[in-house]
Amino acid sequence: MNKNKNAIINHSREINTLYKIVDKLEQRIFTLEKVIGKLQLRLGDVVLYIDKKAEQHQKVIVPNHEINADGTETEKDSIL
Repeated sequence: MNKNKNAIINHSREINTLYKIVDKLEQRIFTLEKVIGKLQLRLGDVVLYIDKKAEQHQKVIVPNHEINADGTETEKDSIL
């Protein structure tokens, strides 16, 4: 009888230990998800900033015409 009681107690301790391990892993995963989310936001901001800068500076030049970044076409002024 005493053997069974000890076995049940040991089994309960092992289960409690496993619950503690799983709880710590869940907390770490949650923290990592938060960090990844913040990094994604920052990366999105950087990409948006780069896209806007590239759009502002992008011009396609056609002889006697310029095509601006927004797609509008203007006649190129002659220096002569």
